[in-house]
Amino acid sequence: MTSYIGGLASGLDTASMIKQLLDVERVPIVNLQSNRQKLVAKDDAWRDIATRLSALRSSLDSLANVTSLDGFVTASSSDEQRAVVSVAGNAIPQTLSFTIDQLATRHEVVSAGAFASVDAVIGAGTFTIEIGGQAHTVTTDADTTLSQLAARINALGVGVTASVLVVDSGDARLRIVSDATGAASAFEAHGDQAGLESIEVIRAGQDARITMGTLTIARSTNTIDDLIPGVAIDLRSAGAGEVTVSIRRDVDRIVAAVGKVVGDLNNAIGRLKALTAYNAEAKTGGVLLGDSTARQILNDLQTSVSSFTLSDGAYRHAGAIGIEIQRDGTIEFDESKLRAALEDDYATVRRLLSRWGATSDPRAEFVRSGSGTVDGSYEVVVTRAASAAAVTGAAYAAPGTDLSFQIASGARTAEVVVAAGAGIADAIGAINQALAAAGITTITAREDGGSIRLEESRYGSAPSFTVTGSGAFGLDGTHEGVDVAGTIGGQPATGSGRSLTGDTGAVKGLVVSVLADQSAVDTAGGTLALGVVTATGGLIGAISRAVAAAEGTDGAIARAREHWRVQIDLVDDRIARLQDRLTIVEDQLIRQFTAMESMLAQLASQQMWLQAQLAGLTQTR
Repeated sequence: MTSYIGGLASGLDTASMIKQLLDVERVPIVNLQSNRQKLVAKDDAWRDIATRLSALRSSLDSLANVTSLDGFVTASSSDEQRAVVSVAGNAIPQTLSFTIDQLATRHEVVSAGAFASVDAVIGAGTFTIEIGGQAHTVTTDADTTLSQLAARINALGVGVTASVLVVDSGDARLRIVSDATGAASAFEAHGDQAGLESIEVIRAGQDARITMGTLTIARSTNTIDDLIPGVAIDLRSAGAGEVTVSIRRDVDRIVAAVGKVVGDLNNAIGRLKALTAYNAEAKTGGVLLGDSTARQILNDLQTSVSSFTLSDGAYRHAGAIGIEIQRDGTIEFDESKLRAALEDDYATVRRLLSRWGATSDPRAEFVRSGSGTVDGSYEVVVTRAASAAAVTGAAYAAPGTDLSFQIASGARTAEVVVAAGAGIADAIGAINQALAAAGITTITAREDGGSIRLEESRYGSAPSFTVTGSGAFGLDGTHEGVDVAGTIGGQPATGSGRSLTGDTGAVKGLVVSVLADQSAVDTAGGTLALGVVTATGGLIGAISRAVAAAEGTDGAIARAREHWRVQIDLVDDRIARLQDRLTIVEDQLIRQFTAMESMLAQLASQQMWLQAQLAGLTQTR
């Protein structure tokens, strides 16, 4: 309100009068502000619902498909002093017993000759390390010390680590140990410097070896992660007694995960009930009383629990595993029923709970379905098969000099050196060794019709690789595969590697892995039909669909919030216009009252003049 001091001439409290007149003008604004608070309360209510549904979705994701459910396993070892076991993926429950015959070790050598100290001069010469059929040399001069030789060996980066070992006073020796363990880590070393002509093997590199009955299994490391899919066994010590590894269903974690879903579901249902309820005694209603969208979401969540049933099996509906809807609309969870069902018939319970599917053609495999996938069977049609990045070089000819080139994949680069005169087998060995040393495990080299061929094991356009400097080998360039292309249920699908994912409609989120190659597509005339994929959402899928219908940029909650935000914006606009009008009215009132005070002041002045004149006339008589 504009600052104003009135009543100087009239003696009236004109400032108060203006305020009272403005208060009358302000009534519509006050009413709009009250209405705005109600609209904001509705938007806040929807935001609260969205938060609760987001928590529910996170709980649902942990049980989204049978693969997720199968991941609830635990592993134990009968003797953790000798072997420790951990779950690294989905593993099939089983028991495995074995003896640990020997542990994997690194190859380790020391110089036979002793030197006076770490900094003893070794003199000029050549020191050679032979690994995997390749020789790597270090040249020394007259002033080179023993510790400098160790540093130069390490700079080669050939998979060994050199150091100086002080055995005793006046007895320092060169020590070289392989970085990797296993029999393949063995190497030879020798030099022509005095004291380095002979190198002693103090520990030979060997593979880890375990025995299961009459079967002997060897690995290059003490961590065996490929014996049982999804399980890693860390060998700690060898011995005669058997070690038993047990992998079993983690029922406690499954029950806890289902209980979390039910808890978050009840949390969302309870909040929706409170927001849409009417209290007859207090004659008050929730913020969303009468809101059809809120009632629909509440109904969808409640009916999702009872809507899905299996056609066969002992546990065909949610109630059979302890999940039941109550008279008040909340969900009750009897975990003892779920535990008993999991122990009795896990396969049926997993079909009841999680998303699963099947295909009619073995060249297509069901991977997973999404929260937007509708249960049903859908045709799979492929117009292009996926391929992996690969390149076949020119006809092989042994290089006249050492040939160095690079193979880059992602952030890793393999530095390849093929020795002069090397045959194709040796060249391929050098390439694969360099790839392994660089940590590039998905690309391999092999012979293909007298040429070197590099192949990526992963399908699709994303896992590409680049070769530079290969010269006459003819491998240079950036090489990438292609992604599968096709449709699911007649709807567009996005290809990524071999995976085909439904984009819209009933197949949204449905993923199929296509195993057919391009020759099969070409034989079919460019359009290969791969039967049907059948997707079943299970109980988790049914609840997920209810949540998905409410969430998202085009979901029911987003539409509801947009509606109320538009209303809030309209009210804000009306309030702003009324505030502008109020300012104008205030200015008008101030001008009018100011003019009145000015007029009264003039009248008062005239009155005083007249009184003075009259007084003067009286005195002259």
